[in-house]
Amino acid sequence: MFRHLRKDNRGTTLVELMLYIVISAIVLIEITGILSQVIYAQIRIQALAREDENARTVMRLMAQDVQDASVINTPADINSTGNVLNLADSGGNTIQYTLTSGQITRQVNNGTAVDITGSDVYVSFLQFDKETEAGVAPSINIQVNIQQSSTNTQNVSHYETTSAQREL
Repeated sequence: MFRHLRKDNRGTTLVELMLYIVISAIVLIEITGILSQVIYAQIRIQALAREDENARTVMRLMAQDVQDASVINTPADINSTGNVLNLADSGGNTIQYTLTSGQITRQVNNGTAVDITGSDVYVSFLQFDKETEAGVAPSINIQVNIQQSSTNTQNVSHYETTSAQREL
């Protein structure tokens, strides 16, 4: 008779269910945190790659124009520094590089100034140093600081190159 009154303990209790839900929630929160960090890191790496590509392209273009220049007008004096590069190529075209509103602009023959840096970067510093040695064509040392935005001053990348004017 007592055999029929025995409880069947094969089911899940409310305490076990609550414990399962709490453990699952903790695991899901940790996984979400890890995934968000991975996504943030990937976005940051892509932004740095775009920034680096932008800087290299700009530096290459400016260096090529310095090499092809017949005259470097600004900075005018040897061992002088400026934030404007003004030169003339062998075809008589004047080329001017300036920093305007966080973008490096290139202007040819008083035409429209064209932004040569991408819109997804901000240039915080541009400097040209004219250097020379006796009997050697002048060279220009180009320095650029690029960051992600005008407000993000923690992650500033510095780029520098020197390009010599070709002997004509």
